[in-house]
Amino acid sequence: MHDKLTVVRKYDPAFGTACQSWGEWFYVDGLAGSGVNRIGEEGGRLIWGSPVISLRAQPPFANCLFLEQDAARAALDHRTAAHADRRVVEQGEVNTDLLRVMRAHLPRRNPVLVVLDPYGMEIDWTTLQDIATFRQYKWKAEILILFPIDGINRAMNALGDVDETTLDRFWGDKSWSQWQPLEQLAAQWPDVARYLRERRSGSRRSQGQPIT
Repeated sequence: MHDKLTVVRKYDPAFGTACQSWGEWFYVDGLAGSGVNRIGEEGGRLIWGSPVISLRAQPPFANCLFLEQDAARAALDHRTAAHADRRVVEQGEVNTDLLRVMRAHLPRRNPVLVVLDPYGMEIDWTTLQDIATFRQYKWKAEILILFPIDGINRAMNALGDVDETTLDRFWGDKSWSQWQPLEQLAAQWPDVARYLRERRSGSRRSQGQPIT
Protein backbone atom coordinates (compact mmCIF):
# COMPACT_ATOMS: atom_id res chain seq x y z
CA MET A 1 0.00 0.00 0.00
CA HIS A 2 2.94 2.26 0.81
CA ASP A 3 1.93 5.91 1.11
CA LYS A 4 -0.49 6.18 -1.82
CA LEU A 5 -3.58 6.63 0.37
CA THR A 6 -1.80 9.38 2.27
CA VAL A 7 -1.28 11.15 -1.06
CA VAL A 8 -5.01 10.94 -1.85
CA ARG A 9 -5.99 12.04 1.67
CA LYS A 10 -3.85 15.17 1.39
CA TYR A 11 -4.49 15.91 -2.28
CA ASP A 12 -8.31 15.82 -2.13
CA PRO A 13 -8.79 18.76 0.29
CA ALA A 14 -6.03 20.75 -1.41
CA PHE A 15 -7.78 20.31 -4.76
CA GLY A 16 -11.12 21.34 -3.27
CA THR A 17 -9.65 24.43 -1.64
CA ALA A 18 -8.05 25.50 -4.93
CA CYS A 19 -11.33 25.00 -6.83
CA GLN A 20 -13.76 26.80 -4.50
CA SER A 21 -14.20 29.76 -6.85
CA TRP A 22 -15.81 27.33 -9.34
CA GLY A 23 -18.62 26.46 -6.93
CA GLU A 24 -18.53 22.72 -7.71
CA TRP A 25 -15.72 20.26 -8.41
CA PHE A 26 -15.76 16.53 -9.09
CA TYR A 27 -13.83 13.36 -8.39
CA VAL A 28 -13.26 10.30 -10.61
CA ASP A 29 -11.61 7.00 -9.65
CA GLY A 30 -11.02 4.91 -12.75
CA LEU A 31 -9.81 1.82 -10.87
CA ALA A 32 -11.86 2.18 -7.72
CA GLY A 33 -11.58 -1.30 -6.19
CA SER A 34 -13.83 -2.45 -3.35
CA GLY A 35 -13.57 0.65 -1.15
CA VAL A 36 -11.18 -0.86 1.41
CA ASN A 37 -7.52 -1.85 1.40
CA ARG A 38 -5.69 -4.42 3.45
CA ILE A 39 -2.44 -3.45 5.12
CA GLY A 40 -0.03 -6.35 5.36
CA GLU A 41 -0.52 -9.95 4.32
CA GLU A 42 -3.68 -12.02 4.74
CA GLY A 43 -5.20 -11.19 8.10
CA GLY A 44 -3.81 -7.65 8.10
CA ARG A 45 -5.98 -4.75 9.17
CA LEU A 46 -8.44 -3.11 6.79
CA ILE A 47 -8.43 0.62 6.10
CA TRP A 48 -10.63 2.80 3.92
CA GLY A 49 -9.59 3.03 0.28
CA SER A 50 -9.49 6.10 -1.95
CA PRO A 51 -13.26 6.13 -2.78
CA VAL A 52 -14.32 6.51 0.86
CA ILE A 53 -11.46 8.91 1.59
CA SER A 54 -12.62 11.14 -1.26
CA LEU A 55 -16.28 11.04 -0.22
CA ARG A 56 -15.22 12.21 3.24
CA ALA A 57 -12.90 14.97 1.95
CA GLN A 58 -13.47 18.54 3.11
CA PRO A 59 -14.33 20.74 1.35
CA PRO A 60 -16.49 18.08 -0.32
CA PHE A 61 -16.63 17.07 -3.96
CA ALA A 62 -20.02 17.79 -5.55
CA ASN A 63 -20.08 14.25 -6.90
CA CYS A 64 -17.75 11.27 -7.05
CA LEU A 65 -17.67 8.82 -9.96
CA PHE A 66 -16.23 5.36 -9.35
CA LEU A 67 -15.47 2.86 -12.12
CA GLU A 68 -14.65 -0.76 -11.31
CA GLN A 69 -14.43 -3.66 -13.71
CA ASP A 70 -14.96 -6.77 -11.61
CA ALA A 71 -17.02 -8.09 -8.72
CA ALA A 72 -15.53 -5.50 -6.36
CA ARG A 73 -18.15 -3.10 -7.76
CA ALA A 74 -20.90 -4.60 -5.57
CA ALA A 75 -18.81 -4.23 -2.42
CA LEU A 76 -17.92 -0.65 -3.39
CA ASP A 77 -21.58 0.18 -3.95
CA HIS A 78 -22.40 -1.08 -0.45
CA ARG A 79 -19.49 0.65 1.30
CA THR A 80 -20.29 4.05 -0.23
CA ALA A 81 -24.07 3.81 0.23
CA ALA A 82 -24.02 6.41 3.03
CA HIS A 83 -23.05 8.98 0.37
CA ALA A 84 -25.46 7.75 -2.31
CA ASP A 85 -26.69 11.29 -2.99
CA ARG A 86 -23.33 12.33 -4.40
CA ARG A 87 -21.66 9.25 -5.79
CA VAL A 88 -22.07 7.13 -8.90
CA VAL A 89 -20.71 3.57 -9.12
CA GLU A 90 -20.36 2.13 -12.63
CA GLN A 91 -18.98 -1.15 -13.90
CA GLY A 92 -16.50 -0.98 -16.76
CA GLU A 93 -12.92 -1.04 -17.98
CA VAL A 94 -10.75 2.03 -17.61
CA ASN A 95 -9.50 2.23 -21.21
CA THR A 96 -12.77 1.49 -23.00
CA ASP A 97 -15.40 2.90 -20.62
CA LEU A 98 -14.05 5.67 -18.40
CA LEU A 99 -14.35 8.59 -20.82
CA ARG A 100 -17.87 7.51 -21.85
CA VAL A 101 -18.98 7.28 -18.21
CA MET A 102 -17.45 10.66 -17.39
CA ARG A 103 -19.35 12.28 -20.26
CA ALA A 104 -22.59 10.66 -19.06
CA HIS A 105 -22.35 11.82 -15.43
CA LEU A 106 -20.12 14.90 -15.14
CA PRO A 107 -20.30 18.47 -16.42
CA ARG A 108 -17.42 19.31 -18.75
CA ARG A 109 -16.97 22.87 -17.53
CA ASN A 110 -16.13 22.30 -13.86
CA PRO A 111 -12.83 21.12 -12.35
CA VAL A 112 -12.40 17.34 -12.12
CA LEU A 113 -9.74 15.30 -10.35
CA VAL A 114 -9.16 11.89 -11.92
CA VAL A 115 -7.31 9.37 -9.73
CA LEU A 116 -5.79 6.29 -11.36
CA ASP A 117 -4.16 3.62 -9.22
CA PRO A 118 -3.09 0.77 -11.54
CA TYR A 119 -1.52 -2.47 -10.40
CA GLY A 120 0.71 -2.62 -13.47
CA MET A 121 0.51 -1.54 -17.09
CA GLU A 122 -3.24 -1.73 -17.71
CA ILE A 123 -3.68 1.98 -18.53
CA ASP A 124 -3.08 3.04 -22.14
CA TRP A 125 -1.37 6.35 -22.85
CA THR A 126 -4.23 7.28 -25.20
CA THR A 127 -6.63 6.97 -22.26
CA LEU A 128 -4.67 9.64 -20.38
CA GLN A 129 -4.76 11.89 -23.44
CA ASP A 130 -8.54 11.48 -23.73
CA ILE A 131 -9.10 12.21 -20.03
CA ALA A 132 -6.90 15.30 -20.16
CA THR A 133 -9.12 16.82 -22.87
CA PHE A 134 -12.42 15.92 -21.17
CA ARG A 135 -13.11 19.50 -20.04
CA GLN A 136 -14.30 22.23 -22.38
CA TYR A 137 -12.34 25.17 -23.70
CA LYS A 138 -8.78 25.64 -22.44
CA TRP A 139 -9.27 23.76 -19.17
CA LYS A 140 -7.80 20.32 -18.55
CA ALA A 141 -8.82 17.54 -16.20
CA GLU A 142 -6.34 17.05 -13.39
CA ILE A 143 -4.94 13.52 -13.38
CA LEU A 144 -3.31 12.00 -10.31
CA ILE A 145 -1.59 8.72 -11.21
CA LEU A 146 -0.39 6.64 -8.28
CA PHE A 147 2.41 5.19 -10.33
CA PRO A 148 3.13 1.51 -9.54
CA ILE A 149 6.89 1.93 -9.71
CA ASP A 150 7.76 -1.41 -8.11
CA GLY A 151 5.47 -3.43 -10.37
CA ILE A 152 6.66 -1.64 -13.49
CA ASN A 153 10.29 -1.98 -12.42
CA ARG A 154 9.78 -5.72 -12.05
CA ALA A 155 8.01 -5.99 -15.39
CA MET A 156 10.70 -4.02 -17.19
CA ASN A 157 13.29 -6.35 -15.68
CA ALA A 158 11.45 -9.32 -17.19
CA LEU A 159 10.70 -8.20 -20.72
CA GLY A 160 10.15 -11.77 -21.76
CA ASP A 161 6.84 -11.62 -19.85
CA VAL A 162 5.71 -8.26 -21.29
CA ASP A 163 5.30 -7.86 -25.04
CA GLU A 164 6.37 -4.72 -26.84
CA THR A 165 2.79 -3.82 -27.77
CA THR A 166 1.85 -3.56 -24.09
CA LEU A 167 4.87 -1.37 -23.40
CA ASP A 168 4.10 0.89 -26.37
CA ARG A 169 0.47 1.32 -25.23
CA PHE A 170 1.51 2.12 -21.68
CA TRP A 171 4.29 4.63 -22.46
CA GLY A 172 2.74 5.99 -25.66
CA ASP A 173 5.88 5.49 -27.74
CA LYS A 174 9.24 3.70 -27.75
CA SER A 175 10.70 5.76 -24.89
CA TRP A 176 10.60 2.70 -22.66
CA SER A 177 13.54 1.30 -24.62
CA GLN A 178 15.74 3.87 -22.84
CA TRP A 179 14.63 2.61 -19.43
CA GLN A 180 17.19 2.09 -16.66
CA PRO A 181 16.75 -0.11 -13.55
CA LEU A 182 16.04 1.72 -10.29
CA GLU A 183 19.34 0.50 -8.87
CA GLN A 184 21.17 2.13 -11.77
CA LEU A 185 19.22 5.37 -11.40
CA ALA A 186 19.95 5.40 -7.67
CA ALA A 187 23.63 5.80 -8.46
CA GLN A 188 22.81 9.02 -10.34
CA TRP A 189 19.89 10.52 -8.40
CA PRO A 190 19.92 10.92 -4.57
CA ASP A 191 16.09 11.03 -4.40
CA VAL A 192 15.83 7.60 -6.02
CA ALA A 193 18.45 6.20 -3.67
CA ARG A 194 16.55 7.57 -0.66
CA TYR A 195 13.29 6.11 -1.99
CA LEU A 196 14.87 2.66 -2.27
CA ARG A 197 16.31 2.85 1.24
CA GLU A 198 12.92 3.84 2.70
CA ARG A 199 11.12 1.07 0.81
CA ARG A 200 13.57 -1.58 1.96
CA SER A 201 13.46 -0.40 5.57
CA GLY A 202 9.64 -0.38 5.57
CA SER A 203 9.40 3.31 6.52
CA ARG A 204 7.19 4.23 3.56
CA ARG A 205 3.83 2.99 4.79
CA SER A 206 0.39 4.53 5.01
CA GLN A 207 -1.16 4.52 8.46
CA GLY A 208 -4.59 4.94 6.89
CA GLN A 209 -7.99 5.36 8.46
CA PRO A 210 -9.16 2.14 10.13
CA ILE A 211 -12.58 0.77 9.22
CA THR A 212 -15.14 2.03 11.73
